[in-house]
Amino acid sequence: MRPSSDSPSRPSRRPTPTRGRCSAVTFDAPFRLHAVRRKLAVDASLNAMGSPYKALVAFTDVVKDAKDGQEYTEAKMNGFPEAATGDIEKRMKDEV
Repeated sequence: MRPSSDSPSRPSRRPTPTRGRCSAVTFDAPFRLHAVRRKLAVDASLNAMGSPYKALVAFTDVVKDAKDGQEYTEAKMNGFPEAATGDIEKRMKDEV
């Protein structure tokens, strides 16, 4: 018989391998500045974990952040032109 414990067992907190099948979508509409800041935070977290991946962001026009004085565009943040966003699924499959 197993001895009783005061604390319940906890599941492992290690990340599960995704084998290239993981994706996530976060909607922050109409808060475009929040989407920009969230992308920067997610990219920083992925980088800190040593991940080769980056988040993608989608918004219209230019977002100006008074906090850091920067102007952000979707194309600049994602690293490819807005016209190429229709090819995202193909690009993601090709890179995996």
